[in-house]
Parts: sequence; C-alpha cells; structure tokens
Amino acid sequence: MVIAVDSHSIGLVFEAGEVLYAVEVKAASRPDARDVRNLNEFSSPKGLKVLRVLFYTGEDYATVDNVDLIPVAALFRGR
Repeated sequence: MVIAVDSHSIGLVFEAGEVLYAVEVKAASRPDARDVRNLNEFSSPKGLKVLRVLFYTGEDYATVDNVDLIPVAALFRGR
C-alpha cells in the first residue's frame, strides 16, 4: 500500500494514540538524504506528532535527517 499525501508517497501511514507513523521500505544498504526525502517532507494533516521510519537492507540502526533507520532483518530477529 502506498499513501500519497500532499504529493509525497509514503509506504505506510498509521495512527497510534497521538502519534502518526510514516513508514517506508527501501532496498538500499546505505540510505542517504535522497532515500528519506519523502518521509521528511511528510507532515500530519491532523497536526499530530509524526515519527518517521525507514526499513532498509543494512545491518545497523541509525538516524538520517530525523528518520529512524531500522534493518529489515530486525523484523525477524525480534529487536
């Protein structure tokens, strides 16, 4: 599922409590600013706090331009 909000496509958007989560999945092993551009340009249409997450094929947890990078493998290893 791809959500387009204000012409920025986001893979998944969901709301939990007072937080809106914007999630993308990329086949990049070293994401950079271009990979997180749509996430950074995404804003909440409801004025909620937005947490931005990018799942990627690398190994390390990191942050790029206020986007949390999480290895896809973390989904399978439980952390």
